[in-house]
Amino acid sequence: MASLPPGQCCGQGYRYTGETKGTVTEFAGVETYLAGDPSKTDKVILILTDVVGPLFTNVQLIADQFAEQDYYVVVPDMFNKDPVPLNHPNRDLLLKEWFPKHGPETVYPIIDAVIKEINEKLKPKYFVGVGYCFGCRFLVHLQARGILDATVLNHPSFVQEDELANIKSPISIQAAQIDEIFPTNLRHKSEEILIGTNQPFEITLYSHVSHGFAVRGDPDHPREKFARKQAFCAAVEWFAEFAP
Repeated sequence: MASLPPGQCCGQGYRYTGETKGTVTEFAGVETYLAGDPSKTDKVILILTDVVGPLFTNVQLIADQFAEQDYYVVVPDMFNKDPVPLNHPNRDLLLKEWFPKHGPETVYPIIDAVIKEINEKLKPKYFVGVGYCFGCRFLVHLQARGILDATVLNHPSFVQEDELANIKSPISIQAAQIDEIFPTNLRHKSEEILIGTNQPFEITLYSHVSHGFAVRGDPDHPREKFARKQAFCAAVEWFAEFAP
């Protein structure tokens, strides 16, 4: 693997405050957070979340920020209303009970239904993806299928080497210095793989931050606060670089 399976750290972090602007509704039969106005843009961002899911205030606030950058943002529930509670203390719940119920065989059909709905109803001219931890694996899978025009991965987990080697569009990876899921050796391995794809790529390493910083980082920690904001700005710039 190009990054390790998710671990206990993938459900730990901080909850942010703020008023969200999007709506939670059914999209392709899937509970989904939608942000932006599809009548005013032909650019769509698919956000695939970490294990805390799309009803997490933090990811909704990020979706709202992307909507302010002229995107329509779709954040589907890949877990069929069974997210991991933030900071859940039971390690066995996550590793032994939750993950076996939410493997590719259950997640891919949900994502495929959402993709079909996006393409048929929204008809985007520019379709990109943003992933956080758990969601990153599935975005790389979509890239290998040629579905996304560009992607940004934040502290990825469970990414498969063969799929990473077969991506067909630009990819940006935002990585943490302190990360047992995407450690130094796998980050370097991912770099080697990406060089072989001949696709535009970047890997940005943020010092003094941990896995989860881009969506669950400590808002009172100066480095984590900076890295979170910078990761968002980097995503905006990455997508602007390849927009038609």
